[in-house]
Amino acid sequence: MSLTTRILETCLPQLAGRYVKDVIFGIALIVVELDDGMLGSALLLLEELHTCSELYPISGEVLGSEASRIAHWAVDSSHPLRKALGFAVLNAAANYQMPADTEVSEAREAVNILPGDTVGMVGNIHALNSTVRAKAKRLIIFDRGAPGPGIEPEELQPVLLPQCDLVLITGSAFLNDTVETVLGYCTKAREIWIIGPSTPMYPLVFADTPVSYLAGTLWRSECRDEIFRAVSLGAMLRDIGSLARKVVVRV
Repeated sequence: MSLTTRILETCLPQLAGRYVKDVIFGIALIVVELDDGMLGSALLLLEELHTCSELYPISGEVLGSEASRIAHWAVDSSHPLRKALGFAVLNAAANYQMPADTEVSEAREAVNILPGDTVGMVGNIHALNSTVRAKAKRLIIFDRGAPGPGIEPEELQPVLLPQCDLVLITGSAFLNDTVETVLGYCTKAREIWIIGPSTPMYPLVFADTPVSYLAGTLWRSECRDEIFRAVSLGAMLRDIGSLARKVVVRV
């Protein structure tokens, strides 16, 4: 059973009777609101969409739908937008499972980088780049969506990731169905982190995996209007982080 299927099965009881009240699409961020005010997010992998005209008809299908039906898209759909919407609903449901006193922390402050570490980064996590470069011996970055100078080709993951002492994986690896393949390459890693607004905050699901920490985002329902307006204007997580609880949970 895949990790995504296990996450879905874990959250379905919390989604019973819930429906999707609203959804907003930004430049690369989706936020979904459930009928009780819970919010969840996921990155939108624009490079995998054929055209932005796909957004409107699918969003119309989502509004008012049973939350559990949309959550199934995380598992059942290969369409990048539907899959992202499914994960946004799964991430909204994570709010029901996270204790109110969960410690607020950012990955760049919590991750333990040693001077001799070779660090692998799957997905270019810009907020962590300078921290890693300042502390580690070597940083190896893979980014399917933004290839270019300093970015290693995906084909080298089986060669380079086994050399890494610490691996940081963006939550978008769930959206393109690469997360379990990537985890299989991390044979030497002392710690593996999954980071970002797409990260499914379900630590018990990862208990029998190599994942060490989840670093995700729990949006503040009381900031709903401000969040939706900012995302509609193109804001990214780094722009509106104050409207969320950034949490780090040990698996």
